[in-house]
Amino acid sequence: MIGDGVLLLAVFSVLVFVVAPWGVLNGSFFRKPFLIVMWGIFLAGVGAYFVHVLEFMGATPAVAAIFPNIELAAKIVGFTVAAAGGGLIASGVVLKVQSMAVTDKKKAKDELLSAITLEDALEDQIRKVRANEEGIDEAEVNARLDELIGISFLVRENKRKAVDNFDKQSNLV
Repeated sequence: MIGDGVLLLAVFSVLVFVVAPWGVLNGSFFRKPFLIVMWGIFLAGVGAYFVHVLEFMGATPAVAAIFPNIELAAKIVGFTVAAAGGGLIASGVVLKVQSMAVTDKKKAKDELLSAITLEDALEDQIRKVRANEEGIDEAEVNARLDELIGISFLVRENKRKAVDNFDKQSNLV
């Protein structure tokens, strides 16, 4: 009966290692990828040490005679803690990637809105020059129109790139 005690200790330890992140990963902590990765590394380190202690105890003949299931307990703890720590590390990395994707998408949207605003303002300028609201001579109107139309090609190219970038970012998330 006492030999099963270490197996029960191992199962209890696994529950602690698996449930502990839920107690810690609340509030604003769960949105910080670096802290999640560090918690995963800490959990894996503590679990590795715990497995080492169990294996060391299992290598001692006196302890192995009292606790025959100590090697099984070490394996249960080792696999579970490795999975929990690795899962937290992977979650932290995925959270960081998602955060970067959201930032890139917002930046692409802002660039597109800026390009649209600039194109609209330029079209208004072209309409005003064509309407000759300032009453300037025909040669100056043509010169301004040539300049504004040249700029409009650059603005449209910038808008096309912004649309392409926004479409690419929209498809990623």
